Amino acid sequence: MTISILIPCHRVIGGNCALTGYAGRLPTKKALQDLESDVR
Repeated sequence: MTISILIPCHRVIGGNCALTGYAGRLPTKKALQDLESDVR
């Protein structure tokens, strides 16, 4: 049995809590994270 865990890649941060690679580029990743933090 295989269980997959899906995490949107814009939510993944580096081990030093810094933004790391994202196909949509880092400014887009930051904007998505900021947008989500405003909603919560």
